Amino acid sequence: MRVLQRRHISLSVIRAFLFIAFLLMLFASCDSEKENFLTPKEFLWLKNNHAQIDVLFGYDSPPEAFYNKKGNYEGLLVDYYKELESKLGVKFNFKEFENWSSLIEYSKTSKNFIIVGIAKTSERTNYLRFTKPFIEIPYVIFTQKNSEIKNMDDLFSKHVCATKQYAIIDYLAELYPEIKPVEVNEDIDGIRGVASGEYDAMIVSQMHGTYIIEKETIANLKISGESGYINSLCAAVSTKDPQLFRIISKAIDQIKPEQRKEILNKWVNSGLGKLSEKHKRILTIILFSIVILVGSLWLWLVSLKKQVFKKTRLVRESEQKYRSIIENSNDAIFIRFNGKFELINNKFEKLFGYTSKEVLSNTFNVLDIIEHEKIDLTKENIDNKYNSEKPFIVELIGKTKQGEKLFLEVAISYLDYKNGIAIQGIIHNITLRKNREIELLKAKEKAEESDKLKSAFLANMSHEIRTPMNGILGFTDLLDTPNITEAKKHEFINVIKQSGNRMLNTVNDLIDISKIETNQMSVSYSIFNLNERIENLVNFFELEAKTKNLKLNYVLGLPNNAAKIKTDKSKLDSILSNLIKNAIKFTKKGTIDFGYEYIKLEDGDEFLQFYVKDTGIGIPNNRLDAIFNRFEQADIEDQQAFQGSGLGLAISKSYVKMLGGKIWVNSIENIGTEFYFTLPFKNIQKLTLDNDKASQKNDTLTSLKLSKTLIVEDDEISAIYLKEILKELTNKIVHVESGEEAVTYCELNNDVELVFMDIKMAGIGGFEATRRIRQFNKNVKIIAQTAYSMPGDKEKTIKAGCNEYINKPINSSLLLKKIEVLMQH
Repeated sequence: MRVLQRRHISLSVIRAFLFIAFLLMLFASCDSEKENFLTPKEFLWLKNNHAQIDVLFGYDSPPEAFYNKKGNYEGLLVDYYKELESKLGVKFNFKEFENWSSLIEYSKTSKNFIIVGIAKTSERTNYLRFTKPFIEIPYVIFTQKNSEIKNMDDLFSKHVCATKQYAIIDYLAELYPEIKPVEVNEDIDGIRGVASGEYDAMIVSQMHGTYIIEKETIANLKISGESGYINSLCAAVSTKDPQLFRIISKAIDQIKPEQRKEILNKWVNSGLGKLSEKHKRILTIILFSIVILVGSLWLWLVSLKKQVFKKTRLVRESEQKYRSIIENSNDAIFIRFNGKFELINNKFEKLFGYTSKEVLSNTFNVLDIIEHEKIDLTKENIDNKYNSEKPFIVELIGKTKQGEKLFLEVAISYLDYKNGIAIQGIIHNITLRKNREIELLKAKEKAEESDKLKSAFLANMSHEIRTPMNGILGFTDLLDTPNITEAKKHEFINVIKQSGNRMLNTVNDLIDISKIETNQMSVSYSIFNLNERIENLVNFFELEAKTKNLKLNYVLGLPNNAAKIKTDKSKLDSILSNLIKNAIKFTKKGTIDFGYEYIKLEDGDEFLQFYVKDTGIGIPNNRLDAIFNRFEQADIEDQQAFQGSGLGLAISKSYVKMLGGKIWVNSIENIGTEFYFTLPFKNIQKLTLDNDKASQKNDTLTSLKLSKTLIVEDDEISAIYLKEILKELTNKIVHVESGEEAVTYCELNNDVELVFMDIKMAGIGGFEATRRIRQFNKNVKIIAQTAYSMPGDKEKTIKAGCNEYINKPINSSLLLKKIEVLMQH
């Protein structure tokens, strides 16, 4: 019995060893079968040429490929490279490049090489052939933790970087041309730039970016969102090596999914190196030997059960991962099948405002999310591309449940689904971009309109300056005509005066609008009788109206004893004068009515409503708003060129606003125009006339004779004009042309009683000359004269030491009054 037992044990041992030997032979034979997937011709070619074939690596990018602490080159792609050598049973030459850019440049012109781990782009296909992808790596957006960037649309106006010569550059150029990334040499350069604030974001491999952050211990960065780009890595060879390409393609296909996952887990999931292939085989042999020795069928069944469970779990994990990607996408995603939505993500619900229950119901109509006015165009656009049965991108105008308008970019593709073909769509919201484009278009139109107005203004200013200059220069020449009569001289002088006044009005308008534009126009309130001002305007314009056979009517809205108001008298005069002048100018026959009425509202507010009405040519309805614009008349296309700067109504509108009122216009072409404006009103029963009485004291000049007057003026014509005004007022007039001469003359002649000081001169100028004179002469009277008239000018002259101030062109009556008052004090 014992002999039989021993014999039974011996047979079992022998069988076990025979089985182990069989397994060893089986695994050993695998090496000899490495080339079985190659044809004899391919095998022979590889045997003869493998020593001349280089494998190119050009970057230090953990965990894809990098140098470890011992100086050995390793990584995920290096394992793939070794796996290719193992499958083919050969050794290739390892060729290293300083960086990825130099590797790409080398591959454009060389041959007999393999690149393990490169993304396919349309540009690279010109010189490389690519195998099927063997690994896919998502690219994401890295930003600082406090950044508000969430998706690719948020990068349009940001400072973004990406690695030079990487496929992500081509991806951005194709799908996001608005993003212009700065190209850095290495991934780590960009990551450090984002951490320091040099860049707002970097689009980079999630795997490598995370590795750099952990290795460099950078604490202020995060993944803000997905880029939508998946870096599908392939092997590639030169287009000049078709034989090598076929061999490498077959070798890549021999790497099984389990091996690929094992390599990925080794470098990505675990972060630790795993057992070598040799050790795995030995361990497998031992395990199989143990299983055979134990002889337990139950263990085989358990193993099989575990495999089924593992596969099921992987399927579930894959499904969960796919669902997670869909739900966390920054774009709306849907699947439609047989005219019904089968799937939508959270972004779809948020974008359109419908719940998933509403969208996935049988009653939901896809046209409910399309702008109604664009439905026909949308159908035609989609049908034209849908018939091609190829993926396409189309722009649509959609709408939300609340009716909000959306500009959308939809990428349509097709997939096998339930024994049919389903439509898969990715909807990208481009509303922000489209609105920017619309704003840019409006800005362009506005700029073109401004250019048009500028041209019209320049033409108008040319006309307004040349016309009176023509009158001044032309009639000045006529005054030199021999034997001209006194009547003719008087007529010519009147024309010159009118032309000069017209030019002065244009200059004054330009100065006023400049003051308004720069907020330097101030309001000076005073109390005066409104009825008297209205009657003064009637007297002023009555002759001009009669010249054109126009009747001038006016109405006073308050009795004289209640017509005392407090406002800016000069600005009110300017407003009414501009409106009345325009009425006379644009009316050929009929009447001009103007005046005001007192209005009191129920809430107690009191105001005066002024009006100016005419029976003139009227204003086109589409130009009613434009007439209050600067440099613009009723019709800027009108070539009749009515005289005027085009500033009067703009100035009037600004003055009305300053005084607390509002202005508007009604008009009918060829019938007439009515202007209205309002001013606040408060009845003033007491009126202090001290200022008026004081001003009346100097209405007439007393007998005054000065011994010596100094004129400081670098313009000869202005000096001559002053001499003519002053010749009856002073015994001696001295003229110098600079501030330096004025200071010297006053030092040597202390009998000068009056100095007319021009402010703007070459050299030290009028302000400095006055200050120097005041150092040795405190008594001489100095009147500043200037062609500039800006707020603060009078204060500057007084501060410099002047006693009075007068604007050019100088009014002789006003000047004499100022001299009278000044010399009396």
